[in-house]
Amino acid sequence: MVYLGYPSRGCQLCRQKKVKCDEARPQCGRCISRGKTCPGYRDITALVFRSQNHSAEQKMKKLILQHGISSSAPSAGPERKDSEVPRSCSIEPEYYAVNGFYGEYTVRTGYMRILDFLPEMCEKIAIPECLQAALQATALAAMAQRLARRDLLLRSRARFGMALRAVSRLIQNPSTAKDDSVLVSVFLLGMYEAINGESPPGTVWVSHMPGILALLKLRGKTQFQSRIGRGMARLMHYQILIEACLGNCPVPEEMIAWANAVDPRNPISFFTKLALNAAHQCGAIRAMVASGRPLEQGNAIVLESMLNTSAMLESKMRTWSDMFTNNPQWRPLTIPNPSLAVSPADQGAPIEIQIFKNMDTVSILNICRTVRSHLCCDLLALIEYLKQTGKALQPPHLLLKSYCERTTLLMAEDVCSSVPWILGEVNDCGKPMLVPKSQSINGYCLLWPLKQVLMSGGASDWRRNWIRSKFDYIGTALGMKMATQIAREMRIE
Repeated sequence: MVYLGYPSRGCQLCRQKKVKCDEARPQCGRCISRGKTCPGYRDITALVFRSQNHSAEQKMKKLILQHGISSSAPSAGPERKDSEVPRSCSIEPEYYAVNGFYGEYTVRTGYMRILDFLPEMCEKIAIPECLQAALQATALAAMAQRLARRDLLLRSRARFGMALRAVSRLIQNPSTAKDDSVLVSVFLLGMYEAINGESPPGTVWVSHMPGILALLKLRGKTQFQSRIGRGMARLMHYQILIEACLGNCPVPEEMIAWANAVDPRNPISFFTKLALNAAHQCGAIRAMVASGRPLEQGNAIVLESMLNTSAMLESKMRTWSDMFTNNPQWRPLTIPNPSLAVSPADQGAPIEIQIFKNMDTVSILNICRTVRSHLCCDLLALIEYLKQTGKALQPPHLLLKSYCERTTLLMAEDVCSSVPWILGEVNDCGKPMLVPKSQSINGYCLLWPLKQVLMSGGASDWRRNWIRSKFDYIGTALGMKMATQIAREMRIE
């Protein structure tokens, strides 16, 4: 399967001059600065999913002429002219869907690379059956949702069943279960469910987590010796982090120990370890609060230890976040929200927005913000549990409670301020775009942070409506149906 790459998004004049286009709408800035009339942009969807029938017909005609086939040649059937070419040369939709999936769901630069190795794996002559079926199922589902094609959706479900059966056969044998293609296939199957939205939003990855954890433990430290192994381990670390913060699975001790082994040169490895420790602490706090036991002497000591450990983790993550954002390489630019000047009635939108140098930076920051929000919410629940057991809150407890309340609101506002740039509503200069442009993977990366903004409480009705509109956009325009389900749940509430 050949990867053709994603076509240039630049305007026609910039592509002709072979210069970088800022892709501003309706006219690019480079054309305006040079006093030229911008000729406009190509339809990217039509380029990615273009028909090859005409090209195939022309090639067939050329082959017929080269081999001297003529209408005078003896034939048992009816006479056929040279220009008559069979029109059965159409290319299967899986070909277009897979190449479109590469463009929408892979990130091949920065530290937060997502499935950057997938095109390379699938260019091999012999692709494992499980990987081929899982990739085609997920790609067809993504294409079906974006184009509203039920026939492609039915086709994707058939591939999904094939992938499940192939993975089930491979994981029975420990030697074949260690193969990279098995873990990649399991991840793609989880993405399939998120794209199709056929499972409740909070349960998409729950059924896959036990298998993922077992595969990671089976693969051991040897998985970090290859680029594919490190890339998949990085993805699984963050998926486990999300599910642990949501309370869907525990954080295995191996994951914390392996955080630095994934990529020792990666500057966010230290944060990954902090975040996994924080998620583990969140699980312990929830277990303590859910027990509802009276606060005895032994429990009081454990509870105070939890408070101190959690507060220390929050302090370390805040320090790391400050160091990260103070670095000129990653520092975001904060500007007034230009959409409020255009539509003052949009009162749920953030007053200020943040512009980032790349998607890598904002993904890391939003993960940090969301983990901190989870930890502060659980700390507030633990302090409330302490209060309900009859013990008077001491000044340190009150100070910690006030800090957590402020931090939760601050993290929610920071996440919301990143949304317009992530979804392509503004360009890198902060100017509004007439037609938002964004990869589907960007919308997927926003689901957890925006959901945590809602779960943390404190959001006004205006803000909730604004967030719901973003979920609707991610679900319809970007084809991530799990976002549509979350928006539907918000309407019910």
